Amino acid sequence: MKDEREPLTDEEYVYRRALMVDVDENLEMPVAVTGFSPTKDDAGGISVYRAGFVTPEELDQAGRRSGEYYVVRLRVGEIRDREMDVIADPMEPLRGHALIPEIRYGLKGNAKMRLRELRLRLAQLANHHAIVLRPTCGSGPSGLSKAPIR
Repeated sequence: MKDEREPLTDEEYVYRRALMVDVDENLEMPVAVTGFSPTKDDAGGISVYRAGFVTPEELDQAGRRSGEYYVVRLRVGEIRDREMDVIADPMEPLRGHALIPEIRYGLKGNAKMRLRELRLRLAQLANHHAIVLRPTCGSGPSGLSKAPIR
């Protein structure tokens, strides 16, 4: 089994959770930049999870609002092509945790001004084909069931 502390390769994929309010599949760019916003807990960067260590379903279930997430899959090389990095940052409870350090909480000055552009670049990557799990109306713990995209 691969060691989750190893550096990520350009060929790897990572997953990012986005709340339903951050996604509108009727738009050309379905995931809004708010789906890539750092919170006060993101001082080191926003979280993503390595596809080789976790499934979209596991990622959804581990969230505080399980059943209310879209999960998008992004290729690490495409993130790096857009002037961001993805670094391994193993932590519990899920394996494969990683960070995009350029998008973090507490930036000041020019770095904060650049933050919106970087978030926009990620939102552009998170196109319709990148959505690998979505919430749908139906049954489930919160009245929703997941529809995996294959």
